[in-house]
Amino acid sequence: MEQGKSSFVKQKWLINAITILVIVLAFGFVFQELQQNKVNIIGIILPPTLDVIIGFLFILFVVIVNPFIWYFLMNGCGAQINKKEASGIWWSTNIAKYVPGRVSIIASRVWVARKWGPKVVLESLGWELILTTSSALIASSLLIFSTEIPLNYKIIVSVLALLSLFPFVNPEFSQKLLRKPLQLLGKDEWKERTVMTRMHYFNALLLMTITWILWGFGHQFILKSMGYDVAIWELIGIFSFAYLVGYFAFFIPAGFGAREGTFTYLLSIIISGGLGAGLAIISRVFNIMADVVMFFVGSLLMPSITLDDDE
Repeated sequence: MEQGKSSFVKQKWLINAITILVIVLAFGFVFQELQQNKVNIIGIILPPTLDVIIGFLFILFVVIVNPFIWYFLMNGCGAQINKKEASGIWWSTNIAKYVPGRVSIIASRVWVARKWGPKVVLESLGWELILTTSSALIASSLLIFSTEIPLNYKIIVSVLALLSLFPFVNPEFSQKLLRKPLQLLGKDEWKERTVMTRMHYFNALLLMTITWILWGFGHQFILKSMGYDVAIWELIGIFSFAYLVGYFAFFIPAGFGAREGTFTYLLSIIISGGLGAGLAIISRVFNIMADVVMFFVGSLLMPSITLDDDE
């Protein structure tokens, strides 16, 4: 017993050490670019110009849209959740993603599990992974129009983006396939019928695609405040890929460092690395600010949300 506990503690320390190392190295690269190019982030955002304010509002709109994506996925998993419940749960727990261990996912899903059961929780996590990956690959494929991006990247991303559309082509089969490994975590057979329709998935995919566009316009306005202009499709493609890298860095809270490092590196192909680093940092700061704002909105909604076992 003690040996098992000791092994778990060692593994936890190893994961924490790797997490810290990745964050330090990534942000070290970002801040090195800032120093070399003498980019003053504080001077860019304070006092805020109209372009900076508009850029923040676009990022705020992303956070506003997110729970409605979750709403369609949850209904596709068989949970009859309404938009108010989805918004309250998402906004009030999403800020916890900045805590190591993906606490936000656990916290928000605790509410869901109490009402619809743990299997819906597991399935919704699977669909979120599929949707985020697919939409990010589709958005990243916009970079095929860039002359600065290597051809092999364009081919790989384009092929993966096409393959990622399979859940939309056949959502029922995809849902059955997704449930196979999840059944191993339960003691009984999965009795709920497959309910993920093409319309459920399309609505979620459409909203997710809109969020990439909002990110792109937000970043474009922030860059304008620095005196530079980059094509919107390049900003959408680069950020969606950087976001995906951070998303798959599961051991890092909110993809800290992984997203910023990738964003800075890819932007350095098109513009100055210092400007890319500045945009990456401002983007993250505005993202946190938007999460905080909507956390308070979600907290106001939560008291009016009731669960079946509380009624």
